[in-house]
Amino acid sequence: MITALAPPSLAGVATSIASIITALTVLVGAIVGGVKVLMPLLRETRRNTAQLGVIHTLVNSTLTAALQSELDATRREEMLLRELMGMRADAGQTISDGQRGALTQIRVKIEMLAQAMSDRRAQQQIADVQIQTEREREERLG
Repeated sequence: MITALAPPSLAGVATSIASIITALTVLVGAIVGGVKVLMPLLRETRRNTAQLGVIHTLVNSTLTAALQSELDATRREEMLLRELMGMRADAGQTISDGQRGALTQIRVKIEMLAQAMSDRRAQQQIADVQIQTEREREERLG
């Protein structure tokens, strides 16, 4: 046997709607409260990120300058050793195995440093694009 349900009373519907409105009001209040708590944290995070970016740039530029300085010094060392070896050859003296070995090691070091500088330049280009993208995103977000 099927029992017919009585239609809901107007008072019951009104009570249900009032309960739903109250629940939504509480939920919206919680969301607004959460946003108020999160906004200062977001601002602080942005400031910290910007400061870390500055620190990274300073460290990166200092390391790049140090690598470039070492590369320049090693090239000068190679030039001086070649000059010494040339003077010894002009004077009829033999070039020692130690000098030949040192020249080989210097060449390897120059290649390593030159590659490191090339890698750093490539990484810096990538970082520059990422920094610019982040700045543009922050400008859009305000």
